[in-house]
Amino acid sequence: FANEVEAELFAANCREDLGGLLATLLDPSDLAQLQQIWDSCQLLTMPADEAMETLKVLQRAARLTPSFARSAADGPPQSTEVLERKQAEALEAAGVQVLSAADASAVLRKRRDMAAAGFAEQETSFSVLQDMLPAGAAQATLQLGAGALQHLSEKAPL
Repeated sequence: FANEVEAELFAANCREDLGGLLATLLDPSDLAQLQQIWDSCQLLTMPADEAMETLKVLQRAARLTPSFARSAADGPPQSTEVLERKQAEALEAAGVQVLSAADASAVLRKRRDMAAAGFAEQETSFSVLQDMLPAGAAQATLQLGAGALQHLSEKAPL
C-alpha cells in the first residue's frame, strides 16, 4: 500500500464491511474461510512498534529452528517447543488466529514501514544460509583456507 490510510481502508473493507455483508448471506462456518484474510488485515493495521517486535520474534524463531534440527544429528534431539511457544505467543498478542508464523512474517514484511526498516532483505541473511550448510562445513572451509595460506607463504615468503 502506498500509505497507512490505504492499508487501513483495505483492512476495514475486508474485515468489517465484507464480513458484515457476508454474515447476512452465509452460514458462520463458511466465514471461517476468511479468517486468514482477517488475520492479514490485523497485521497490516497494528501499530508500527508492535508490528516490528512481532516480526523480530517470528524471524528469530524461524532462523533458530533449522539450527535446532541440524544439531539433533550431532547429539540428542533439541526441542523446538520453546521456539514454537514464542511464535504462538507473538501471534496471539498480534491478534492472529489461524495464520501460520511464516505467512504472518510475509504479511508483516510487506508493510511499508517494515520494508523501509530493511526487514524485506533479512530473509536471506547469513544465518539462514549458514543453516543450509552441513554441520562441519564452516570448520572445513576455515581449515582449507588456512592450509592454502600456509602453502602460499611457503612458496612466496613475505
